[in-house]
Amino acid sequence: MVGRAPALLVCAPLIGALLACGPQAPGSDDDSSESSSSEATASTVASTTLASTTVASSETAGELTTGATTSAGATEEATGETSDSGAPPWPGLPEPCALAPSAILDTPLNTDSVLGTRLYTLDPGGPGAPARVMTVQRETVGDGHGNYKARAFELAATWEPGAVVSVAPVLPLTHSGHYISRLAPRLDDPARLAYVWTGDPDGTNDYDTFVTFLDLDAWAIDGELELVPSSNPSFVDILRTPAHPRFVTAYTTDSYGATPVDRASGFSLGVLDGDGAPLVEPAVLTEQTAAPGSGVRLLWSGDRIAAAIGHNACDAGPLCAPHSVVVARPSAPDETGAAADGFESAHVFAGLEGSGHVSRPAAFAEFGLTWLAWYESDDHVASDEHRTMRAVVLDDDGAPLPWPPGADAAAPVDFVVDVAMSSWPTMLVSELGITVVYRVVESDGDRAQRTFVVRHHDFTMQPLGEPIILELKPESASYPGLAALAEPRALLLAWDGVSDTDDIVLRMARLECA
Repeated sequence: MVGRAPALLVCAPLIGALLACGPQAPGSDDDSSESSSSEATASTVASTTLASTTVASSETAGELTTGATTSAGATEEATGETSDSGAPPWPGLPEPCALAPSAILDTPLNTDSVLGTRLYTLDPGGPGAPARVMTVQRETVGDGHGNYKARAFELAATWEPGAVVSVAPVLPLTHSGHYISRLAPRLDDPARLAYVWTGDPDGTNDYDTFVTFLDLDAWAIDGELELVPSSNPSFVDILRTPAHPRFVTAYTTDSYGATPVDRASGFSLGVLDGDGAPLVEPAVLTEQTAAPGSGVRLLWSGDRIAAAIGHNACDAGPLCAPHSVVVARPSAPDETGAAADGFESAHVFAGLEGSGHVSRPAAFAEFGLTWLAWYESDDHVASDEHRTMRAVVLDDDGAPLPWPPGADAAAPVDFVVDVAMSSWPTMLVSELGITVVYRVVESDGDRAQRTFVVRHHDFTMQPLGEPIILELKPESASYPGLAALAEPRALLLAWDGVSDTDDIVLRMARLECA
């Protein structure tokens, strides 16, 4: 069943971003149409749409789509998931639930093409209060260069045509943008979100790296600073230290055009103040190596920043461990826990024997734990790969835990094993459980059947119910976004597609607690 929402209600003329290559080119390892009139105003958006910002997200269109997520609607009164013995597997974990799909609703986007969807929870909703979410997608209009753009939507509790309503104008986040990071809230102003992006605003085909702030209250961007001139337009990341107004950034080391075609750039780290100004010179974390290279993800580890590195055929550098995931921590961070150099290997998780590729890890900090997840596959291409999802759970000091609790060792858990996927997977850890979504394309003569497969798990990584299969139209996207809602308790799945009238639309399906 497909319902269709009415035309967008948008106000005046605005975020781009995610898990991975954040709606980047699907073939890369990295891991925007304008509005018409509206009944809402910028001040309405600030006061009603963005007042209780959660900013939970799943990033998309990369090796493993992810994001620094905050579960929508999680409460301290959660009873805790119970095991067969009746005891919670870990103190403070909420009770997950099995999921059941509802209707798919279409919302026109008024653009020519879209690549990937990142989904952020602005307000999870509550009794009598609608949920509000934000999308970040790479959009192209006409012959112009694509740009990351943000849109905000209000979701009615009753899921039927008309339930999805735009509540803000379309907001461009980049200028000729190629890649965009996750969003990192400022410590003193959580409605002001920092992000890093690469782009070519001068049209010189010589990409630069910038840091910019998205002000949710004003629904505008400002504070744009250039961090690196002439940079490789690849994956970028940013993370704020939890108790201090500082950010740590990650971006490729090589300048634009300097990486040989059979090699991949290494990554460097930087430290920024609360306004985005660099505090130290960038420092090299990983070295240039043979393609597909090594993927980096920032995370918080105890009292300091850390970097999770998915290595393939690395051949240089103190953090090199071929075909492994390395968690590296700085030996001498500053007083805030930030650092750009001095990283040492803290934990190494060997890849599966026989797998050909280790993806960029994803990190989900939830309920006092961190789920560090990645996949391993035959090769690093996006389509028709057999992939195995793997994860380790870290405690609040950044140390690996035996998982599930009671396991003999703190080893990776393989929880989606040897599954054929025609796109990189999207993952989310939320109060509802651990969710993985991927696309499958099956050919039947001249026809190709496309589906999204949703695999949902409890916090011990055991399946909750049978996989959910959503049939897709041929033009539907490969990389959906995921977000958690509180009223009703559900996951929201969003992706771009093409309507029966050949219009680009945003498709949303609500997966409700069964």
